[in-house]
Amino acid sequence: MFNVIGIKILSYCVTAALIAVIITGCAVSEQTSRSSRTTHPAITIYSPAAPPNMLWSINEEIAAKLNACSADDDVAVIAQALPDSINAIGKLSERGVHLPIVTTADFLPAVKGTGAAWHHYARPHEDLKFVASLYEVGIGMMVFDDEIQTPKDLKGKTIAVPRRPSSLRVMAEALLGDGWGVLGDVVLIDLPPNAVADAAAAGTIDATTWNMMVETPNGYRPLLPSLPETGRWLSVSEADVKRINANNDFVTRTVTVKSAAKQAGTSAGAAPTLLSFRQSLAAWSSTSDEQITDILKCLDTDQNGTATAINDWPGLEEEAVHAAALRYYRSKDPQFLKHSDKGKQK
Repeated sequence: MFNVIGIKILSYCVTAALIAVIITGCAVSEQTSRSSRTTHPAITIYSPAAPPNMLWSINEEIAAKLNACSADDDVAVIAQALPDSINAIGKLSERGVHLPIVTTADFLPAVKGTGAAWHHYARPHEDLKFVASLYEVGIGMMVFDDEIQTPKDLKGKTIAVPRRPSSLRVMAEALLGDGWGVLGDVVLIDLPPNAVADAAAAGTIDATTWNMMVETPNGYRPLLPSLPETGRWLSVSEADVKRINANNDFVTRTVTVKSAAKQAGTSAGAAPTLLSFRQSLAAWSSTSDEQITDILKCLDTDQNGTATAINDWPGLEEEAVHAAALRYYRSKDPQFLKHSDKGKQK
């Protein structure tokens, strides 16, 4: 009887030992897998958009993707509007791990230390460098008044815009002033985005620049989907963009938002042409080359494994790109930016 019990106890001990070995092996395997990924100092990404803005959600997803590629959950995202984020980071002696997301309206003015008095960069930030284009945002003028068929018809009309300071407000005033020449003839009222739909329905505004069209994996989506279906876009021309670029320190371009065809307001099936308000990740000259390279490797494909256009940025020039990013892009395309014109592209 004691022999049988002894055999059973021995069997249990052997089984337990095997289980322990298996569990330990799994733990070691997981630890080895995580440690095989590169470890870097923790970084903070500064999102110009705050929750519940759709752009904030996208920026959170980008941070989550970077965390999934790293050895530790070492990427955090916080909300701080431009130009405040860059002005604040610029005061830090160790700013290499503080990475701002910038817009087309902000990158070059931040580098040069320029901008409108109400949206101004405190000093030139020549060590601010382009890393990766993240996603496209189209902005323009959505109108609710049937009398508005061309930009000149905006004269005397009331337009809902973001309050100053705001990168979107910069673009709105550039479009109305430099692009269309009507800024002095319209009434601008400051409205938060959640008040625009009610104002449009009540007829207290005739148009708005708030309804950004945001690029997502499933196509462009409106920031304000609850706006009246009668809303129509006034398309932006290449000549409009040329005038805007000639009179500002930033560089933009047109973007055709095909998924918004039903709101084009010109002809059936036509997609509106809007201004590019593209978003990109920037860094500093002091940000480590290894960290930049790993970020680019992580962002270079989408959720389906398809290559993304992370080097696509209007008016980009060689000296504006982080050294490690430039090497990365040229490893894929040796001619990247080698034929770009010197000076600001317009």
